[in-house]
Amino acid sequence: KKKLTRSRLWCSSGLYREDGEYIVSYDANGGSGGQSADVTATYDAAMPTISTTAPTRPGYTFGGWYDTSAATGGTQYYTAAGASARTWNKTANTTLYARWTANKIKLTLNRNGGTGGPDYIWYIYGTNKFYSNEACTTQITSITVPTKYGYVFDKYVGNGTYGGDVGEKYIYSNGTFASDLCTDIYGDAPLYAMYTAMNYDGQNSSGQHVKYYNTLKEAFAETDTNITMIEALQNVSETQNADLNRNMTLKLSNHTITFNGSSAIYVHKDKTLKVLNGGTSSGGKLAQTLANGEDYVIYSKGSVECYSTSIDGSLYIAGGSVKTSGVNITSKGTGT
Repeated sequence: KKKLTRSRLWCSSGLYREDGEYIVSYDANGGSGGQSADVTATYDAAMPTISTTAPTRPGYTFGGWYDTSAATGGTQYYTAAGASARTWNKTANTTLYARWTANKIKLTLNRNGGTGGPDYIWYIYGTNKFYSNEACTTQITSITVPTKYGYVFDKYVGNGTYGGDVGEKYIYSNGTFASDLCTDIYGDAPLYAMYTAMNYDGQNSSGQHVKYYNTLKEAFAETDTNITMIEALQNVSETQNADLNRNMTLKLSNHTITFNGSSAIYVHKDKTLKVLNGGTSSGGKLAQTLANGEDYVIYSKGSVECYSTSIDGSLYIAGGSVKTSGVNITSKGTGT
């Protein structure tokens, strides 16, 4: 670009001063919009009028026009409102750059029916450092994740309102943060907890939750002796054998456990399985999809006790004993 005019004038002090007009260009410095056309600045005069429409940049606040593209330092020539911040003092055509300050971002954590964990987290956009307080003085590397009965916390996801994709994972199951969270979401936004529904709840003798399971096989293989009862949390379709080599109570809670194919519960010798619905009401069912003498839901060499439930299949007692009370057994095979 061509410099307009430049001259040196004699001052009464006996010194020369610079005079003339120079071309000033504008660089949004990662942003967009705002002043784009060149202007002519006169030495030692206020900056010429420019657009008062500020440039924009997601995650940042515009702070005026400076003579450096750096985030700090340099000389300011225009305020963020587009007003002259000083007189022109350069003797060359010059580019001014938009000055940006990273915003503080507040994320609201929607537990989506769960409990526990923080309500909010904060970060400075683009810094990959997270904080538990609004002043951003207490840095954290993870959060306490929420809990929800019958479910396991999986992740916190975004809704795409201020960057990122709908459903994108930003906080992992262990409470740590995705590396792109601080650059994806550029404005205050919510995150939503997502959970995985579990089939069984392992409980202690007081009926308190200890651990969740997907399959009855997993539950019956549990080695934690504090777990004495497995409760069905929903209707479940089982495709694997559930091998029980310890004493255990299976609580159906009005749900049906269906065994498909050759799968069933196998009770070892000298072990006891109690099957009940729970409470004082009758309900819950153990069912088998096979027939013709292969429809057993329990194959036992130990002891089986069933109370206030239904069995759509057979109990195969290969040893030990069986005790039932209020049980409706419908065998599709050749006996019970």
